[in-house]
Amino acid sequence: MVWGLLGNIQFQLSEAPTRLGVTESTNFVKIPRIEQKPALQWTGDELRQLKFEFRFNVSWCNPSDQLRRLQDARISRQPMDLIVGEGEFRGYYLIQKIEAQVEQTDAEGNLLWVSVPVSLTETTDAPEPEVVALEPFLRRIA
Repeated sequence: MVWGLLGNIQFQLSEAPTRLGVTESTNFVKIPRIEQKPALQWTGDELRQLKFEFRFNVSWCNPSDQLRRLQDARISRQPMDLIVGEGEFRGYYLIQKIEAQVEQTDAEGNLLWVSVPVSLTETTDAPEPEVVALEPFLRRIA
């Protein structure tokens, strides 16, 4: 069963985050007033910050592959849509930070258990649409 999608990274229910934190904040500017306390003027909301903590274990996934997919997504710096549950769209996000905390390896050093805190930042940029196939459009009939 699928817990959610981040871009093209699918998380099964067994790979769902063990922790989820959300930070939302609002910006105000102080407007000085003579012989009074300053007034506050709302200037907008900050981008939402999400913090997930994943725990990948070899008994239900390949921890190295899951970690690599997250790292590749961060390096790409591309906005990704976040969809959870039964298709609930939560917005577009960029991976800002990944920490890998190795819990257990085998004798050769392969990951068996890893905790992966991931920080996401909301973005107002939508991802570029994926082009499924260009070939039919490239052919020309003489």
